[in-house]
Amino acid sequence: MSAAMLDAVAQRFRSLSEPARLRILQQLIAGERSVNDLTEATGLSQANTSKHLAILHGAGFLKRRKEGTLVYYAIADPLVHDLCDLMCAHITAQAAMLGPVHPISQALLDKHFLRKHGPGKYYGQPDC
Repeated sequence: MSAAMLDAVAQRFRSLSEPARLRILQQLIAGERSVNDLTEATGLSQANTSKHLAILHGAGFLKRRKEGTLVYYAIADPLVHDLCDLMCAHITAQAAMLGPVHPISQALLDKHFLRKHGPGKYYGQPDC
């Protein structure tokens, strides 16, 4: 891989390295949302939401459209879902193999897993 390609890959991964951006992406999985909707759903300030949306848009993960005074964002690159699902599956599989983890880490894993799958599922299922 060339140096330019390595830089491009690193930049895209950097754009996903902020939890607030992942929360925004999670909201957009269901479809297009306005900046106001995303601000409310994530609990971020409007300025912070806009900053993160600009980074995700600049990385090519999001597309936007303007309607009057409102700006709407949607997923532009469905590969972002695959990347997040792959990492989720990897973290879940690692947690299952490592056995007991720190209680705080376990609580975060449980919260993520339940939010993603609901009750009645267990760690290690291939559909993370």
